[in-house]
Amino acid sequence: MELSTQAGGDVAVKDKGSMMHLHKLRQTFSSTRDDLDKILHRKFRVLHPQGFFKLCWDILALGLLLNDAILLPPTLAWDVPMAMTSAAGMYVRLSFFVSLVFWTIDLPINLNTAVYVKGTLAMGRYEILKYYFQSWMIFDILIIAFDYLFIIFNLGQTDLHILRFARILRVLRLIRIIKLSKLNTMIEESAAAAGRQWVTLVVAITKTGVGMIMVAHFLTCFWYFTGEWIVGYDSGVLNWIEFANARAENGVDPIVQYLHALRWILNAPSPPDLDPASGIERGVDIFISITTLVVIGSAISKISGTMAELRAMNEESARRRREVRLYLASQSVSYELVTRIMRFVDYKLEKVSANNMDSSLISPTLQLELYVNQRAEYLVKIPIFALAQEVYPEMFGSICAAFTKNFFEKGEAVFTAGSYSTALHITFVGSFENTKDHSPPQPLEGVNWFGEL
Repeated sequence: MELSTQAGGDVAVKDKGSMMHLHKLRQTFSSTRDDLDKILHRKFRVLHPQGFFKLCWDILALGLLLNDAILLPPTLAWDVPMAMTSAAGMYVRLSFFVSLVFWTIDLPINLNTAVYVKGTLAMGRYEILKYYFQSWMIFDILIIAFDYLFIIFNLGQTDLHILRFARILRVLRLIRIIKLSKLNTMIEESAAAAGRQWVTLVVAITKTGVGMIMVAHFLTCFWYFTGEWIVGYDSGVLNWIEFANARAENGVDPIVQYLHALRWILNAPSPPDLDPASGIERGVDIFISITTLVVIGSAISKISGTMAELRAMNEESARRRREVRLYLASQSVSYELVTRIMRFVDYKLEKVSANNMDSSLISPTLQLELYVNQRAEYLVKIPIFALAQEVYPEMFGSICAAFTKNFFEKGEAVFTAGSYSTALHITFVGSFENTKDHSPPQPLEGVNWFGEL
């Protein structure tokens, strides 16, 4: 170290002029990418993708998307204007501007949210921008631009065909629902953290049911849009709406028209009540029938798979319990002992998960963090382990990994006082007593332990 210090001093004297020049260059070009990240991080804190604010923001985004999914199709099909003269028009206008403000703010929020790159959380602005640009940035900018162009066209009293085309482009924003699929991932991770796997299954069934309802809603509005705007009234062909209106003296209310169209989607009449010359409506009718079969088949398959997964959650435990019972049945075991064994098996199966994780799927560092997360709260109650966690966290992680979980039946010997120690036992659940006759300590009840092997 002394020689290296002397050599460093000689080099510093010889290259003093060049070092001063380099120092000036560093002062001139100090705004590097890392420096810019630090400046932006001080002014605008990077949001965690699983943070509370981002979770609330994504839930609000899902609510607005569901509102658009319900509102936009009938607005386009029945040509509802954004006027203040009716309650429907006022609600459409309010929803449009609220959604426009929200998605405009959503753009900088996405630029300020950390992302996962190759399984690692990236907090740098450059990595966030690169990831967002390669995924949804261009799409989000285009959708927001379409909304602002729609306002310009509406204020400028542009041709109605252009306005209707601009409204149709707004339907593209519903593609954002794909981006919110990460909410399902967050729900699954939260359910796993809380030990409530059934929540994931309930959400999956609910999502499938809502998806079927939304597809039926889209097809209903599309069927009305086909008769009203694609076939129309001036094409020389009677559309299905004219057939329905011909049977009503005072016309049909829009809500009743929606119910007519929904009834057609759910169970189309056979033969269809259409003009023989209306080829467009017959083609759309065939398309709707095929789409309905595909959607219903996919939904049934999804629900069946979810129910099978729900049954599989308890199937492994039942299988292991059945194996123990069959083994005991083949042995000459007393009824009292069989009862004790099966009660303990039930207790252990309740405490131990039947699902085993393949440790090769995660890195050794994450495996170590998993051990610390599972066992640290029990080890830090011992002062030396608490000190190790603060001073030597890596060593503390290795200590956590060295422990395993053991189970003891009531009255079972854990260790004998005065004997050689082979393991360190830390009480996880339950309690034990030290008998007066120097016999081994016996648990008062079924106990979970971490024992170092």
